Amino acid sequence: MKKLKNKTLQAFLDNLVEALKDENENMGWDNKNEENKESIFDIPFLVSSLWQAFREKLDTYTDFIKCLNHTFYQIHIVQSDDNYYGICKAIVTFYDSKETKDFQYEIDFLYNQRDWGYCQCTPDMKDYREDKHCCGHGCDWWAPSFEIRKSYRINIQSWDGDEHDYWDFEDEFYLSDKELAEKKENEDREREIWELKSRIEADQKRLAELENK
Repeated sequence: MKKLKNKTLQAFLDNLVEALKDENENMGWDNKNEENKESIFDIPFLVSSLWQAFREKLDTYTDFIKCLNHTFYQIHIVQSDDNYYGICKAIVTFYDSKETKDFQYEIDFLYNQRDWGYCQCTPDMKDYREDKHCCGHGCDWWAPSFEIRKSYRINIQSWDGDEHDYWDFEDEFYLSDKELAEKKENEDREREIWELKSRIEADQKRLAELENK
């Protein structure tokens, strides 16, 4: 990876790569373990589009650079919310002492599906690579992509009261939403039926064991 001109963004990319390496280690990656190879993150694929954006659209990241320069941050790698196009998410958490509030950038690493045409490359074509079995021009592929967002934490609060207080709220909620109340009643009934059947099956099995002794 060629170094970026902006040292702050380059330092961030270096830290991001280290965080991804650590996550791969945490997933038990082993070069000799074929079963785990598919579960690890392809680090060059993930950081490529971000590196390209940092290099070509520097003005877009003025606020991000300012945050990186003036506040402490941590990078956490988590699973993506997108089960199809998503790969993983980097959560960059900051604490701004002046504003006395937490904020974070979320970087979603994604696939960008490009249906450009079935590969018909042959070894005699320009730029053909034997290891890829393709020349890499005009063929179908899933390109690296990302989406970045900034969010502030406004408040954190849990229920003020005990469980019985919550039950009162729950009852009032279902009184105002009959459709949801009926759905919950059906689900509760189905769950109770399943629990009773499981209990009866276990009791019958135990009874048969006792009778056959």
